[in-house]
Amino acid sequence: MSRTHRASVTAAFAYMQFGLSIVVGIVLVPFVLHRVGAGLYGFWLASGEILSYAAMADLGILGIVPWLVAQADGRGDREEIRRILTAGFSAALIVSVLYTGIVLTLWLLLPGVLHLTPSDREAVAGPLAFIACVTAVVLPLRVVNAALGGLQDVRFMGTLAASTWALDVVITVVMLLQGHKLWALAVGASVPPFLAVIVAAIRLRRIAPDLVRGIHRPARADVARLFREGFAGWLGGWGWRLAAATDAIVIASLGHPVWITVLAMTSKLGHMLMQMSWVPGDSGLVGLAQLSGEGHRERLQAAVSAVLCLYVALAAGAACVLLAANQPFVAGWVGGQYFAGPAINGVLAALILVASAVHALATVTSVLGKRLRVGVIMLMSGVLQVMLALVLGRRYGLIGIPVAALITQAVFAVPLLLAPLAALTGLTPRALVPAVAGPWARYSLPMLAFCAAAGIVVRDVPLWAAIPLGVVAAGTYVVIARRLIFAYAPVAEMFRTRLAGLRPAAMLAWARAARPPVQ
Repeated sequence: MSRTHRASVTAAFAYMQFGLSIVVGIVLVPFVLHRVGAGLYGFWLASGEILSYAAMADLGILGIVPWLVAQADGRGDREEIRRILTAGFSAALIVSVLYTGIVLTLWLLLPGVLHLTPSDREAVAGPLAFIACVTAVVLPLRVVNAALGGLQDVRFMGTLAASTWALDVVITVVMLLQGHKLWALAVGASVPPFLAVIVAAIRLRRIAPDLVRGIHRPARADVARLFREGFAGWLGGWGWRLAAATDAIVIASLGHPVWITVLAMTSKLGHMLMQMSWVPGDSGLVGLAQLSGEGHRERLQAAVSAVLCLYVALAAGAACVLLAANQPFVAGWVGGQYFAGPAINGVLAALILVASAVHALATVTSVLGKRLRVGVIMLMSGVLQVMLALVLGRRYGLIGIPVAALITQAVFAVPLLLAPLAALTGLTPRALVPAVAGPWARYSLPMLAFCAAAGIVVRDVPLWAAIPLGVVAAGTYVVIARRLIFAYAPVAEMFRTRLAGLRPAAMLAWARAARPPVQ
């Protein structure tokens, strides 16, 4: 199986899971709100962000293990893989202890920061403690999942991820029907990942029994290497965490817990679509790293231009859907009172574009070698965003929160990330204008303007009409911007493979918009 095909399989599984998540989420979130209540659910979302911060105690080791395993597997060095897994498990044990300590510390601060009453604290405490305990146990075992990822067992990992998600949904629904409220959310979020690592361990023992035999005590130098290699990515992760997982905490600190739910419901569709738009580019990053090692600068520039075009093009498609259909979608989904307004919706659409550009620049630059610099930039950006959100939130209310993110990423993160990318590839900001920005603007800006106008006209349509409206907006944009989208190898491969079985010659020819530059 080629690198391109593996990337297309990974992307296909991710899209399947995202699609199912969207369909189920449309039904599940109103059901959860009805069973739990808007205020308590808002506190739960904010508490979940506290746990997300604690999970950053992994110091990046679990993120770097798949890369190290893949490198060793490429060399055929099985002993090195055993050393990595042993060191990874030992390092993850240390991380688990750190995580537990951070959770306990944050829980002592949580009631004051979120203005929890004694009854609210009692409702949140048990489920939150359950998630924390299960996570502490699962953290060291996730090294097995990282090993399978490094060995590129893509079909099994995709099936396992989809099964884990489905079990989460089933547990949550059944327990909510039984009246368990936040406990349903906690058990649904915790038990499936625990079972998944057990299944992954069985799988690893079956396909690579030599890697789980002869385990010896890890060398201190190997453990230190994992922490050192993961540190740069960890810094960047903190920046993303500050940027993406602080809104609820900031809003709660302002004393408006219901606003948390309103912003979460308004941004839910856009967040899901943005994550979906990143899947194809992220799936091909291993191939991009291997291409950079070949030393062909012109091929690397063409590949980087193609992947940057892909990220921002798919992000524009997501923004089109949000502009055209989000207001009737939210109103029909959970009720018009949970839509934050057209102005905030417009800011969220712009934020999808800017955040996707930042993600593209950061990931590509990290893969090509400037991980520490990217990590520092993203951390500084995250800190600045939190500070600005506190100021603008107090001054302008709810709209100040997404505006702070938009300003920070557009004015601070994007310019700083362009410099290391230019140093690695020779693609200066001036060179990126005809290669990326110009084509993107030509295909995307008219469609974005049209969708914004359409969203004003059709804002009162029912949910059954809003969903097809979003699909039409996305499909129309894909047709318009297909030369940007299908110029990237994993996307072209995924579409050609799926369409080949149906043999629609016209569609196959349409999908060959450009020869894929990344192999």
